[in-house]
Amino acid sequence: MKNIKLAKEKYSAPNIEYMVGDVTKNLPNREFSTIILSNLLEHI
Repeated sequence: MKNIKLAKEKYSAPNIEYMVGDVTKNLPNREFSTIILSNLLEHI
């Protein structure tokens, strides 16, 4: 969570939301303009 805290401090804006979780279970049911899945491939 350290990286999320740093990102929020350096790159905050009203239209940016940072989330941590399991994309197959915790993704809200709404539309997104961009999703970044960091380090995903090493866990598949």
